[in-house]
Amino acid sequence: MPRPAKLAVLAAVLCATIVGACNDSLASGDGDIAEADFARTATGGDPRGTYTPNTPLFAWFNLPAGFGIDLTRNGGTGTIEFAGSSATSGTYTLTDVQLDIAGSMTALGVTIPFDFSGMHQSMLGEGGGTWTVLSSDRLVLRPNAAGENADTLGYAATTRGLFLVSTDTVAPGQVTTMVVGFRR
Repeated sequence: MPRPAKLAVLAAVLCATIVGACNDSLASGDGDIAEADFARTATGGDPRGTYTPNTPLFAWFNLPAGFGIDLTRNGGTGTIEFAGSSATSGTYTLTDVQLDIAGSMTALGVTIPFDFSGMHQSMLGEGGGTWTVLSSDRLVLRPNAAGENADTLGYAATTRGLFLVSTDTVAPGQVTTMVVGFRR
């Protein structure tokens, strides 16, 4: 994916995190983790294992009124494997990962549609890279792809999946949480 498209995707996710209210129109399929069962805080854990994008893939919690996101497609395909000799570092490998996200964002009465169909794994750093647990609840991903920067993410690894957790204070006393879910 060209860098401007990657930035547009990340900007849409960030915008949705800050101002969106999730109205996820998809139900969980077989093997998928229901949105209600997503980890909502970064608690860490052993990330080693093989995961596939969950449906739903993105979920937002505790968002301000007056803004919204309606996701008509919210999933993906492929696998992400986290391997290593310990629970603190190793490599990750992406195999045929594609994310399929579409819907609309509404803010202050204006609705903007978006369609990030078939988002290829290049958005995530091509074929993989290395990972390190920075602290008890932070995961650093360093893509192998030249020119890609490392990302530090909150995470929760559970028996059912791996959840990447991002929080943002959107108003005094109101913290919004965005979670990206991958199932085992």
